[in-house]
Amino acid sequence: MSKYIRIQKFILVIEDDIALNKLIQKKLKQEGYETYGVHSGEEAMSWVQENEYDLILIDYLLDNIDARKIIKKLQKKSTNPLPFVIMTGNGDERIAVEMMKLGAMDYLIKDASFIDLLPSIVRQVLEHIQTKNNLFNSQKELEQSELRYRLLAESTNDLIDKKNEAAEFIYVSPVCKTLLGYEEKELLNKSSFLFVHPDDKKAVMDYHRKLISKSGKSIIKYRFRNKFGQYIWFETNTKVLINHDNKEAIELVSVSRDITEQIYTDNLIKEKEAAELANKAKSEFLANMSHEIRNPMSAIIGMTNTLLKTSLTDEQKKYINSVKISSSNLMNLINDILDFSKIEAKHIEISSIDFNIKDIAEEIIIMYESQASERGIKLSYIIEDDVHQTLYGDSFKLKQIITNLINNAIKFTEKGEVSLHISQTYSSKRAVGIKISVSDTGIGIKKEDFDKLFKLFTQIDSTPSKKYAGTGLGLTIVKRLTELLSGSIDFESEFGKGTTFFIQIPFNKSEKASLSYEDLWQETKQPIGLTNIKILLAEDDAINQLYLKGFLQSFNWEVDTSYNGEQALEKFKNNHYDIILMDGQMPKLDGFEATMLIRKLEKEKSLYRTPIIAITGYAVKGDRERFLISGMDDYITKPINENKLVEVIKKFCLKKE
Repeated sequence: MSKYIRIQKFILVIEDDIALNKLIQKKLKQEGYETYGVHSGEEAMSWVQENEYDLILIDYLLDNIDARKIIKKLQKKSTNPLPFVIMTGNGDERIAVEMMKLGAMDYLIKDASFIDLLPSIVRQVLEHIQTKNNLFNSQKELEQSELRYRLLAESTNDLIDKKNEAAEFIYVSPVCKTLLGYEEKELLNKSSFLFVHPDDKKAVMDYHRKLISKSGKSIIKYRFRNKFGQYIWFETNTKVLINHDNKEAIELVSVSRDITEQIYTDNLIKEKEAAELANKAKSEFLANMSHEIRNPMSAIIGMTNTLLKTSLTDEQKKYINSVKISSSNLMNLINDILDFSKIEAKHIEISSIDFNIKDIAEEIIIMYESQASERGIKLSYIIEDDVHQTLYGDSFKLKQIITNLINNAIKFTEKGEVSLHISQTYSSKRAVGIKISVSDTGIGIKKEDFDKLFKLFTQIDSTPSKKYAGTGLGLTIVKRLTELLSGSIDFESEFGKGTTFFIQIPFNKSEKASLSYEDLWQETKQPIGLTNIKILLAEDDAINQLYLKGFLQSFNWEVDTSYNGEQALEKFKNNHYDIILMDGQMPKLDGFEATMLIRKLEKEKSLYRTPIIAITGYAVKGDRERFLISGMDDYITKPINENKLVEVIKKFCLKKE
């Protein structure tokens, strides 16, 4: 007698948790099943070859080997379809879909209700196996026993139907009521094509035609309309009953299963994979664009700074300053786009340091004094006497917030003034509330435009003839950064009279009594205590190389240059350098590879470790880590901040002295 119609079913339990294996067997035996438990893939392979079984329950993770490998091995050894149910502890839908594709009859999540649900799931699966095997392995039996066929059809959750050559329903199982909402009589004598989704109709008609001509596959997936006008996904397996006398098709018997959830899960997985690929492409594009734009911008700004240090007439200085301001504005736009991308991708991080808020305010005012003066605008700032100035937090993002607001205020003010006001809202033993107000006497905002203010890529005036340029990202970035720092933003405005933005952000108090740092926008200071420095500059951009070489030589430092990593490596082999400035992206051999080869040579020949500083246009998340992992010691982005470059050289070369 076939094992599929054995009265008492035999279940093999493959589970490496011995206690759980015994518990599963105990529960199944209480329900009248025979069981046998194994704890490894090897035991399972050995047992299956010598014994009969009706169903396998297998844990997805078994002896650190996932069930896929074991199932595939068992399937190779078996001539019949392998009846198995997967058991998983994490409820991952991806695992379920993957195992279903391998042929799993169902899957069980090992949660709190797992043992209680086990018998009903096993019973349903065994019924499904029995129905399928009785249906498709015993067709002449179906012709002889219509009654038995109907009983089996009525006991399954799958829709069983019979159709004639014209694809008209001549029988549907009662489950059509629960599955589709139709009474049996509502489908009988109607063409099945009437219920198929228009986009799938041609495929289903071709499927039916090929079945009749005995040339097509037996399984198809398509959408079927239920009584409520909704479409569900069916997977239909069809067998054609043949007249033995004339070999013509008598009728078609189909078993259809609702796979809507499976299709939905598959689509989610595909969408996730597509989104991940799109994000990767976007990140690569941003990194490349950052590098490609920052390189020429570094050359423009660097050469402008160099030119400003030469003898110029007042008129020439005016023109060069205009170039410098325009270059800075362009860099602000580039930074806005990169910052927005990082915020949207949730790749922006909070970093805390000790800082002095007065220094930040003065730095920003100095940064924009020239621009404001050019426009005839008075630029000022006030810090209330009671403000606790030495703070601990993300000073970079605070600086970014204030910079965006000042830049915005100057842009929309034609006369009058722009002012920065810093006050304190509260003070406790460890924390302080800082309030930042940026006011202008500019064009103001109409009340009907208030809602547009913080929307993405939105400007108040979006007409082709608009007077004020920009990306429409500045205030959005300010709002997002403020919220990242656990702060709030508000504003008040009167059209034609001006606008004031209010930012409130909590900071910890610094444990240091006083803090100060070099103003990054003042003239580059001559480094003290650095003489006889020999530098290797690896930079493939000729203008950037010319600018940086001239700048470094202005300190009487010896500068050797190379246009690619290959040249840099050769020069390193034949010379001694106190420090190497290395661009990341170069032809023939890039900065990463060149650095790793230099570090390898140092190790092989027991050489002194030469400091290598990345000077690059790459400026997105993860770039710093890439440089440091390759063996570099620090990282400076383009356009080059001259003071920062000198400070880094001083930091590493003074250590050596």
